[in-house]
Amino acid sequence: MSLEIIIILGVLIFLFGTISYAIPSKKSQEISKFRMEALKFGAKINIYTKADKVFKSDDFSLVNYVIKNHSSIKDAHFIRDKKEFILYSPLKLKYEDNFLELISKLNNISEDVIEVAFIGSQISFLWKEKTDITELKKISTELNHI
Repeated sequence: MSLEIIIILGVLIFLFGTISYAIPSKKSQEISKFRMEALKFGAKINIYTKADKVFKSDDFSLVNYVIKNHSSIKDAHFIRDKKEFILYSPLKLKYEDNFLELISKLNNISEDVIEVAFIGSQISFLWKEKTDITELKKISTELNHI
């Protein structure tokens, strides 16, 4: 009789553990909701992997967001070094007249943005994802007004 109870309890504990593991955490639910809002806003989320050659960062906790490029820049890559962005490529952009103004505008963007790449009709950026859609909209607006 006691062995049957132990087996039944073991099975129930196993089932409870399996079900609780399958249910997403509160943080996962918040991120999922935020990403759905971001998709509605027009931002695509790309999985950042080591095979991704666009970015130079090795921090895989960062998230790659892609938005439409409405700015005048079509080919540029900037990396945040401490608190300021530096130009990674192309170097010819450094010799344009409005380069200092461009860097100044980039430095006003949220410090959670680590890298920005202007690639044709898209702007890709790596950032420490927060569940605040207003911050994402602000980043998008600032990047497109460069």
